[in-house]
Amino acid sequence: FLTRCPDLDVDKCSILALSGLVLGSADGTKEAIANSGVLQPILKILKYPDTAIQQCASLALNALVLGEQEAIKLQMKDKQDHFNSILALLHSSDEECIHNGIYAIGSMMESHDT
Repeated sequence: FLTRCPDLDVDKCSILALSGLVLGSADGTKEAIANSGVLQPILKILKYPDTAIQQCASLALNALVLGEQEAIKLQMKDKQDHFNSILALLHSSDEECIHNGIYAIGSMMESHDT
């Protein structure tokens, strides 16, 4: 809900909180968070013109795709527009966004099915 707020500061805080939740989660929690529908808002926020919020969203995305959870990586693979959102980071004017995009792609490629 909060990741769909029109206030960018609220978006940033909610995305960063989500990142922390995912990074500090126990087994199964990360997949449950991904299955709750947060992936779509994160990918949408990656396309915002504000680089600070792109950084926050790319951090949350990396937190989701990092690790051994194949199901999350397969969710990304199954939809071309999901992958295009990550590729859009590579065209960012912000160097950190570019690095985060490359890292997300690398994390996804750890899966044999992607």
